[in-house]
This record gives sequence, structure tokens and C-alpha cells, in this order.
Amino acid sequence: MMKQTKQFAAFFAAITVLGACTASLDEPAQAGKDGTGLARVSLHIEEARTLLPTIPEISTYTVEFSQSGGSAISKTITEKSLTERLPLGTYTVKVTGNTADGIAAVEGIATANITENAAIDIAIQLTPVQNGTGTFAYTVTLPAGLTLERGTVQLTSLSEEANPDPVNISTGLSGSVTVPSRYYQVSIRVTGTIGGVSKTAAKNQIAHIYDNLETTATYGFTADEFTDAPIGAMFEAGNNTEFTEALTAIQRNVETGFIILITSDFSLDPVSLTDAQYNGKTITICSMSDICELSLNQYRSGSLFTVGSSSVSPTLVLQDITLRRQDSYNSSIVNVNGGALVLKAGGKITGSYGGGVYVGSGTFTMSGGEISGNTASSSSDGSSYGGGVYVGSGGTFTMSGGEISGNTASSSSSYSSSSSYGGGVYVGSGTFTMSGGAISGNTASSSSSYSSTSSYGGGVYVGSGTFTMSGGEISGNTASSSSYFSRGGGVYVDSNGTFTKTPASGSTTSGVIYGSDAADDALKNTATIGMAVFCSSSPIRVRTTTADETISLSTSSSEHWDDQSTVLSLTWSGNWTQTGDNQYTSNSIEHSASTWETLIINAPADCFITVTLTASSESNYDFGYVSTLDGSASTSNYQFRVSGSQSQSYTYLVSAGTHCLYFGYAKDSSVTGGNDNVSVAVSY
Repeated sequence: MMKQTKQFAAFFAAITVLGACTASLDEPAQAGKDGTGLARVSLHIEEARTLLPTIPEISTYTVEFSQSGGSAISKTITEKSLTERLPLGTYTVKVTGNTADGIAAVEGIATANITENAAIDIAIQLTPVQNGTGTFAYTVTLPAGLTLERGTVQLTSLSEEANPDPVNISTGLSGSVTVPSRYYQVSIRVTGTIGGVSKTAAKNQIAHIYDNLETTATYGFTADEFTDAPIGAMFEAGNNTEFTEALTAIQRNVETGFIILITSDFSLDPVSLTDAQYNGKTITICSMSDICELSLNQYRSGSLFTVGSSSVSPTLVLQDITLRRQDSYNSSIVNVNGGALVLKAGGKITGSYGGGVYVGSGTFTMSGGEISGNTASSSSDGSSYGGGVYVGSGGTFTMSGGEISGNTASSSSSYSSSSSYGGGVYVGSGTFTMSGGAISGNTASSSSSYSSTSSYGGGVYVGSGTFTMSGGEISGNTASSSSYFSRGGGVYVDSNGTFTKTPASGSTTSGVIYGSDAADDALKNTATIGMAVFCSSSPIRVRTTTADETISLSTSSSEHWDDQSTVLSLTWSGNWTQTGDNQYTSNSIEHSASTWETLIINAPADCFITVTLTASSESNYDFGYVSTLDGSASTSNYQFRVSGSQSQSYTYLVSAGTHCLYFGYAKDSSVTGGNDNVSVAVSY
């Protein structure tokens, strides 16, 4: 049966039930078969997940052993344990804890069966005496800029007794109420306007009211906790069945705002918020008290939550709740496919092998919480995309807070090439806006025992999408590859992507992307090339304030960029004719002769250089040659060669320092073909 804001009594009754176990007597004073046994009592003051008053010091405990129809045995102790030898039989064990002035503050009861030549362990949970009344005192704080319209504090008894009237806080944000001693669910609802827009927020907590004591609580609301949707109903769920029943009730309810309070950790079957009855509704999932965990039942394909469709647009809000996947299925934990996902403080998405959040279409807003410990594994094409967040063509991701950390885009193959894109965030052809928060410690890695591998964007990969950064930090991310290259430790921007880094209105900084010059090694983003940012458009710019249509860098001195710069020095020598910027063509030579041009490269940092060699010669007899890096002018030891009308390119990874390349043209003993030359072009 569904729990709605009330039926939690069974849980709290359970904590007062004792546990008793039997053990053989092992103390020196053990008796033989003399008709007695030992009772070993241990006392425990309540440690349930509740709001408690300041518990008074208990000076003495009265432990009473009684049998039906028999006399009681009473002991007074000052410690929380007692060992007592008793005649055989079944006993009711009642404990009362008393303050120094003789007030009975806590109590507990248990049943134990004393058997011969055995010791019985009796654990008793002490809970408040519930014969009288106690006080609940509250203070509510509201964010600046909110105009309070109405607000209530409601105490709901968890043991089915009558509830006190709700307290109106519109005229005062602090106060107290005297109520019978027992467990209550405290619900605070506040409605007000922010910027002229009416918004609502709610908080919930379990409180324990003791006799003659005051339980105090402060409830601080932030602007981020308010939603435009009015709250229609709140539900409690402690298992899959109750959660499903809550969703069914939400579908049938005409209101647009709902809260599901999670009371314990449990597993769910996949939840699909795609029915038309969810359209336009906001569902907030949060924990009742300590942060609870919802996990996907093992070996269930698909995502834990699918939010929306092409015609249905609900909003799922996650706050003070953990979502986890328990198996290695290649599916994200949350799939946003037309609706909206909002991740707030205390929310966590972790443990997936298909990435954390997939935003195919719709929106994802992250103002707090974390996306961590997720892996995007290789897909059918041998590549992996977006360990933390994947933003597709119709998706929009806005990040103003929280952390995306410890995620991995990992590809591995033993028979083909493999590539990885975006350890933290992959922006395919959607939009990503970052004004705060951190993207740190993510990895894009690739390996293959058969062919080449490459990795792009340890922190963020931008394909044909748009990434705008006006704040936050990108640090400690890694792009790594077992062979060939890795680019963009912090951010990789493909030739069709757009990366704009500019301060927000009224700000002078636009966040930090750390490179090799970071003072703390842990902050450095790392890659083969482009420690901070790699932009594949030509020319690649870094450590510059120059803005263009592809990348706009702010002038803040706190920003760090590590990439290939336009100060790379290339020196040509030989008798070839220059035909363009870093372009040369061989001159005429005799048969059975060769000609060579030398290029000296002075690289201030690791970089890539691409060589394109084009032939116009007698096919398969007269060849153009490109040497290996730091090789020699040789027709037998070369990187590649071309002939006839062939054109070929090769990209060299050049480490910092001075290096050389040789370009040659060699003819056989007869016949001339084409223009009888080769041309070389170098780009970086």
C-alpha cells in the first residue's frame, strides 16, 4: 500500500524491538544444571535517522525482570550494561532511564527466554517516554529577494494519532509548538515571489519529541530550491512497489508539482516518464533524512530514469538523493529525451558503464550535486563518448554548480582502431553552457593491440556543438592513448565545434582551465598535445587574447592555456622553389639524379606537424620521399613516398626542441612524366 506523508510508524516501532541471542556460558562463575541462566543486557540510546532534542544526561537506569504471575527482580545501574543470573523462564525486561532529578526520560522493553547453562544477550533500544508532551521549536530562513506569500509548518504523527494544527509562518519565521511526545514528520512549505515569479519550496524531516524537552530545528531555504510548479502532493517510498504507486498517483493528479520522499535505500525497475499524463509535471525526488540511494535492479536494460519523449515534457528534479547502476549494461543512468532533468545539491549520479546522463533532446540543468564514477564503454564503432554527460543534437546542458569528476570515456579493441571522446562531457551537436562548478579528474582513454588509437578531450569534447564557458574550473583531466596521439587534456574543440570563453556580464573572469604551468600538479590537465585546450581549426591558438569565430579567449591572467602557438619556427634550406607559405616544389633534375630540401623545426612545446607530399612524375619509377622525423635524406629509409599523380599526408608528433625532416625527389634512368617534380606543404 502506498505511503503518503504519514505511514511510517512501523519503521519506528521496529527500532524499539529487542534482539536476543543465546551463547554458551564462558565466564568463570558459570553454573552447572542448577536451574539458572545468565541475562546480559545492553542499552542503546536512539540513533535513528531523526531530528532529536538535546538528550538530557541519564544518571541511572532501572532494569526490571518480570514473569507472568511472579515477582519482579529490579536492578538500578549507572552504566549501559548489566549481567544478571536468573531462574529459568520467560521474562519481560523493562528499562527506564532517569535524569538526575528523577524524571523518567527514556524507556525500552524486551522479552527474553532464560535457559539452563546459557547466556542470553538482550539489546534494548531506548526511546523517549511518550506519556506527556514536548516542544518543537523552529526557525525558517529565506533567500534574499524572495517576498513571502504564505508558509506553513505541519507536524504529522507517524503513529496515527490526531495531528496538531499547521503553524502559519507568514507572520513569523520562528516559533514553537507543544505537542504530545512521539515521532512526527515535519513538513515546511513556502510560497513566495522571486523576480515577480511565484515559486514554491518544501522541506521534510522526521522529528522525535521527548517528554518535557525541546526539539529545535533550523530550515534554511536557498533560491535554488524553489520551483515554478506548485506542490500538489508529497509521497513516501521505501521500496519499488511504493515508488510505483506514487508515480501512478502522480499520473492521475491534476496538479503539476510533486515530491517523492525516499525513506530507505532500494532498487528500482527502469522508470519511464513518457506517458502523456506526466506532461508538464515536475517530480522532485529527495531523501527523507540522510541521503538515500536508488539503484537500478541488476540485469535490467535501459536507463534507471527516462525523462520525456518527442511529445511529453516532464521535469525530474534530483536533490539529496543518489542514483546508481549495479551492473555493466551500456546504458546511462538518466536518459533525457524531450523532458528536463535538474540536479541540485546532494544529488549524485554514479556507477554506470553507459555514462551518467544522456541528453538526446531536452534540457539538463546542474546547479549542484555530482556526476562521478561513470564510464562510457566502447560502442559498436570501437569508440566511446561522454563518461559523465553526453549532449546530443537536440540537447542543452547548463552547469552553474556541482562537480563532474572521476568519469571515463574508455575504448579498447584488439582488432581495430579505437577512439574516446569527452571523459567528463561530450557535446556532439548540442549546447553546453558552464558558468560555475568543476569538471575535474576525468579521463578519455583508448587502447588497441591491432591498430591506432586516439583520445580527445579529457574534460570536455566539442564536436559540432557549442561550448560557452563564463565561470567554473576545468582541472586534472587526462586524454591518453596507447598509440598515436591524445589531444585536449582539458577541452578539445573539433573543426566544426564552437568554444567561446568569455566573462559573464559584470564579471572580469571566465573560469580557469589549467595547463602545464599550474602550480599544483593535481590541477594540470594532461594530453600529448593541448594540455589545457586543443582546437583543431587552423591556426591553433593558445596563450593569446586574440578572438576569432572559433575560439574566444578572455584576457584574465588567471586563465591557463597550453597548446601549439603561432611562434613555432620552421627553417627551410635547399634549392627547391617556394610556392606558398611553408610550401616548396622541387626543381628540374637529370635522369638517375635526386634533389633534397631540408626543414629545421624549432618547437617551444610538443606539437603536431602535418606534411602533404604531391607527385607529378613518371608513375612507379620517379618518386617523391618524406623522411622519418630526425631521419636522413634516403631513398631506402623513409616515412612514405609518392609517384605519378599521388598525394599523401602524414602527421608527426614533434616534441619540444629542435628536429629535422627531409623531402626528396629521385628519378630513374629514363622517361619523364607529368611536371617532373614533387611539391611539399607543411601545416601545424
